[in-house]
Amino acid sequence: MRQSAQIELAAALLRPADPEEGEQLWNEFARSAFTFTFKRLMSMSRKGTVFAAARRVGLRQFEGLTPPKDWTRDDRAEIARVAIGEAFLRFRDDGALAAWDPDESDLYSWFVTNCLLVYADAYNNWVRGSQVSDSIGRGQHRYLRAFIDDEEDGGAG
Repeated sequence: MRQSAQIELAAALLRPADPEEGEQLWNEFARSAFTFTFKRLMSMSRKGTVFAAARRVGLRQFEGLTPPKDWTRDDRAEIARVAIGEAFLRFRDDGALAAWDPDESDLYSWFVTNCLLVYADAYNNWVRGSQVSDSIGRGQHRYLRAFIDDEEDGGAG
């Protein structure tokens, strides 16, 4: 997507012409952002580079961590889904989209950065043995359900 189209999309997401259009735009953005980001997080977690990427965006709690040897694809997918859902809500509700600078990165790379910023919480929940998928809150579930179904059918994985 061209930079000008991303700027227009961000403006429309931040100030939709009407609530219904805004909801539709957010749903479309959520779907495309999930597909774009899920593949990247899965690749980074499979290669073991997700911790280094998180450190590069400022998450020092990953210093010295390496992926566990028993980390399954399902574990990595669960963590990625939760991180993406939380990042989406921060993007939509907590001002992360408004903080995007198109001169610094493209919109989807900014979204990936926001996912890395919340990845630590999802990973730490998994490490503590909690059911990460049960921690989905603040309305994430309605956005994630379609993506999880698509991914299980081979759409985003």
